Amino acid sequence: MIEHYRKAVSETTDRVVVSACAAMPSSCWGIYRRVAIVEVPTGVIVKAIDPRRMTVVATRERLNVGKTSRCAFDRAVAALIDKASL
Repeated sequence: MIEHYRKAVSETTDRVVVSACAAMPSSCWGIYRRVAIVEVPTGVIVKAIDPRRMTVVATRERLNVGKTSRCAFDRAVAALIDKASL
């Protein structure tokens, strides 16, 4: 789990952009991750993207992690950071 961005929405809630490994079939040889914006109580460390434990605002699934900043994963992280900062 990687935390990319954190912003305080209110005194008790933070909006966090996080990424985690995506479940893919064994026939896929690349590296795939998922990215989400979640709302959690202030000070809580996000360990999993779980809609039962937290409010998931937006998510992007099965993104290929490439070698440049033009890959789908980096573009999705940048887009969700822009969305979370509003």
